[in-house]
Amino acid sequence: MVTRAPVMVPSTVAPSTSPTPAEVSSVPSPETPAGSAAPLPGTLPRPSVTAGSPEPDSAGSVPAGTVQLNDARFVAPDGWILDGDEMIENARRAVRLSDRATDARLQAVTLEGGAAELTESCISLVDLQHTQFANVTQQLVAPIGVDTAQGSGVRCGFMGERSTDGVATTVTFTLVSRATDSHVLMLRTTVPDSVPSDAAAISQLNAMACQASNSFGVTLPLC
Repeated sequence: MVTRAPVMVPSTVAPSTSPTPAEVSSVPSPETPAGSAAPLPGTLPRPSVTAGSPEPDSAGSVPAGTVQLNDARFVAPDGWILDGDEMIENARRAVRLSDRATDARLQAVTLEGGAAELTESCISLVDLQHTQFANVTQQLVAPIGVDTAQGSGVRCGFMGERSTDGVATTVTFTLVSRATDSHVLMLRTTVPDSVPSDAAAISQLNAMACQASNSFGVTLPLC
């Protein structure tokens, strides 16, 4: 399997009282049909996973354009389509986008502050979602160098071959917590390893992450 560095989202929750895992709603992942859900250990909702679930059908998808989340905003370039648009707990908007040309994908949501640490939540995301892939190589959780007055952040992920189609893929999670209210911005990038690091889709992913983090109030490095 060809290894690649995780997509650089430049340097990608629940009520304030922690619910049990069964009470936590979650965000459908790019590999999971809309409406499917699974709980995350801890208090941070995360993309759900159903092993062997089909790829999203983008036949009815529309250009993503301007995306307004509860606490963040970004503009998707031409060629990016909206594969999923759901409301999760406490009326949080969660979106899933993909690039028609490369099948690069972005998932974004902002969540209310909870008790779970970002590191724990990132590990839980990886532990659950890597089960949809074979020959997995996990990446350690790494802190993101954001301004501590603004908040904190971590990044983690894995590389593997997607079970549904055998495509070698890098999945990266970026979690950023805002100091003022502990709200969390979650970004998930999914990029086939065949996409060159200098491809336009990679620059576009980074640009959307910068816009989202800037508007969220916790600027990612290199933005």
